Amino acid sequence: MTVRGRLARSRHFANGDRHDELAGLWSSYLSVAERESVAHHKSAIKRIRRNGRAKVRNSQYLSAVKTAVKKFRQAVLGAGQGTFDKTEVRPLFVKAQSALSKAATKGVLHGNNASRRIGRLAAMLRSAEAGQVAQANVKATKKSAAARRAEASSDAPAKAPAAKAKTKASSTAAKKPAAKTKK
Repeated sequence: MTVRGRLARSRHFANGDRHDELAGLWSSYLSVAERESVAHHKSAIKRIRRNGRAKVRNSQYLSAVKTAVKKFRQAVLGAGQGTFDKTEVRPLFVKAQSALSKAATKGVLHGNNASRRIGRLAAMLRSAEAGQVAQANVKATKKSAAARRAEASSDAPAKAPAAKAKTKASSTAAKKPAAKTKK
């Protein structure tokens, strides 16, 4: 018996309205666009249902990863304010590492991505245990190219005359003799 036939006979969908069937059956798995453009073949309907279930499952793993990593980072950044507690942070690291590994095992995250993130968390943990203030976000601490140029130009006037003289002398000594020309 088809899905439509079963739903049409059920007491909840006695009128057989297609939209009501989908709303009752796949509401947690399908987006609005998918509900409106559902495939007609039985295998395609099953595939949409399966993909919806996988999407929900994958989002749960990713949410667990994000939560665990966020809690760990907040605990490590507490070291900067002097509230670092090794007994609190170590279990949070283990939990974040476990969540990342599990997501990689399930195929939600790429294995290299998970390894890279675990490595960064471990580096944060080591720096916090050593008493250094850990960086919350490496990308946020990088300077833009314009900022580096401005910083270099502010340092450059003091060093420029000596550097120019040195480079000029070394460049003339390092030049090769001119190539011979044919007569």
